[in-house]
Amino acid sequence: MIERYPVPSRVREGSVGPISDLASYRETCAVAADDPDAFWLDVTRSRIQWMTEPTRGLEGNFHDIAEAPLRWLPVGFFLFFFG
Repeated sequence: MIERYPVPSRVREGSVGPISDLASYRETCAVAADDPDAFWLDVTRSRIQWMTEPTRGLEGNFHDIAEAPLRWLPVGFFLFFFG
């Protein structure tokens, strides 16, 4: 049996995440499963300012991980500043 836990209001309030309900979660999962490469490109392009935008979102897959690496955004370049 799956246990569910409510999201505390201190976490939920002000959240800018794209998933606000179960229907959004299911839709996001379906899009990601249907085309993971396009899914990750879209997510990162909307959230990161790239110096060189990646042209591939996901390289490899979990079924072939023993033979080849699994890499996200293998050809993109961005600068990270914290402060």
